[in-house]
Amino acid sequence: MRPILLPAYLPYLYVYVSDEGIRSVSSDSDADFVTKLSYKWTKIDLQSKFIQISELNRNIEIIGGNISIEGVKNGVFGFDVSGEFPDGFNVSIRNNRSDYLTIIHNAQAELPIKLYTFEDYYLRPGESISLKFEKASKCFSVVGGLDIRLSYKNVDEILGSDSLTLFIDSSAGDFLDADNLNTTFVPTVMRYFKDYTNDVVSWQWFRESGTTQEDQDADQIWSMDKNYPILELTPEDFTQNIHSGSVTFMCQAVKHLQKHKNISRFCTSKLRHQ
Repeated sequence: MRPILLPAYLPYLYVYVSDEGIRSVSSDSDADFVTKLSYKWTKIDLQSKFIQISELNRNIEIIGGNISIEGVKNGVFGFDVSGEFPDGFNVSIRNNRSDYLTIIHNAQAELPIKLYTFEDYYLRPGESISLKFEKASKCFSVVGGLDIRLSYKNVDEILGSDSLTLFIDSSAGDFLDADNLNTTFVPTVMRYFKDYTNDVVSWQWFRESGTTQEDQDADQIWSMDKNYPILELTPEDFTQNIHSGSVTFMCQAVKHLQKHKNISRFCTSKLRHQ
């Protein structure tokens, strides 16, 4: 194989450095290169509700003593801006105070911060948060995830309860269309984040379609052979009462003589508005 002969010169690159960062520029306009500017952290002793940002002032380190603004300790309510920003423009905030910064969700601001938790976020000392500009919504949103800390108020919501819990997932989602009563129920038994579904020794599905003796007898007959975990529902499993009331399906799972129940209801009003 013949060697590939390179041109009789070496490519070179100018690198310009200033107090605003580093920019690399190719010497050859036809060369392939990437231009990137690394922005320094700007220290701000924030004394107002809003942080002033610009193209070259996008990494903000909050310093100084702790203050209270409108009853909020170290509150960050959003941004004041200088110039137009492109969609996806990135901003970072670092907390260098001795107490939490309160990042206010969707405050009244020129450019508010909208958090996916729909709640204020408490930025710990030394912690940083990255945000990006959403041009269509005229706000900043979080890049990545938030460090949600446990408390007595949210421990069950985040970790689950200490007891075994049976969940039912429907392939049709939370609502059924009255013209399409086909769905699949899949039960899961959980304790915290551990799945105990495979430890279930007995399954049983029940149906409640009405209050008359005829309804109760029909429901009992329907349940006789429903002793398996995954339930496939078709229109035949729903009675005519679905058009005037509701039909309830219940799952019972037995794990070493411990029973766990969950209920799925489909009401007429929900069906008609789907």
